[in-house]
Amino acid sequence: MKLAHYIILTPIVLICACSQKQQQIDLSGEWKFRVDTESVGIDGQWHSQELPETVNLPGSMAENGKGEDISVETKWTGLINDQSWSTDQKYARYRKEGNVKIPFWLQPEKHYLGAAWY
Repeated sequence: MKLAHYIILTPIVLICACSQKQQQIDLSGEWKFRVDTESVGIDGQWHSQELPETVNLPGSMAENGKGEDISVETKWTGLINDQSWSTDQKYARYRKEGNVKIPFWLQPEKHYLGAAWY
């Protein structure tokens, strides 16, 4: 192909490529939902079943009240260097079931690590 053909075709290709609109799908709204703590959803074919719970998207599991309640035994994914919460008597009331409060930056009410189906 001659250089003149490239010079003519290049702008046409660019115009066609740029003129195609990106397709966007709005996923916000209420979705059926189920946590899969035992990782049995694939073998149980949950994809073909109606899931029993709902969540609103956008939003996290914690924002939707899903997951385990925070407890003294909660395994955090980040490193907590201040052990005073676990040992200091002034925090004792915040280590009791039903009143667990952690003195760190993020204080979620729920915690969950694992698979979830939407």
